[in-house]
Amino acid sequence: MLVKSNMEKTLVRKFAWGILLCFNLLVGVVFLACAYSPYINPVSHPYLACIGLAFPIPALLNALFLVFWLMARWRFSVVPVVIFLLGWGSLRSYLPLSSDHTSSGGDTIKVLTYNVEGFGDKGTGDAQSILAYLRESDADIICIQEFAVGGHASQKEIDEALSAYPHHKVLYTKGNDGLACY
Repeated sequence: MLVKSNMEKTLVRKFAWGILLCFNLLVGVVFLACAYSPYINPVSHPYLACIGLAFPIPALLNALFLVFWLMARWRFSVVPVVIFLLGWGSLRSYLPLSSDHTSSGGDTIKVLTYNVEGFGDKGTGDAQSILAYLRESDADIICIQEFAVGGHASQKEIDEALSAYPHHKVLYTKGNDGLACY
């Protein structure tokens, strides 16, 4: 009777370890799906392409599994380590731990995007304060949504305010709202 009881306990323990290992593998699959989600075509798989937004959750769970396996069954710690190695490129992108690289600012581009809502047509502020903000932003590229000329800001006022940006393109959509890039 005692032998059967010990054998049952051993089977239950092995089953529990197996369940935990399977759950770790499941977390690993989700982690790798998150890690490689930038390579998924969002047109053909729109929901699957967004799984990368959940990257911190499976990464944290995998790290917890690594600590757990190191304390409980150190041989099983190979599983989360292999999972981290398979997703190493994305892990380094999401969690840049290197502090030896400092940006000089010379190789960066500052992009500003702003929905001006017709330069105040919808009560969001006056055109002059919006144009002053855009001018003082010191952005390299300014993208403006709901760009509408005439009501609160003329094209001449906009061109004067954004004279530091000699190249620009405006595309109008239905409803006379436009998209402008300076």
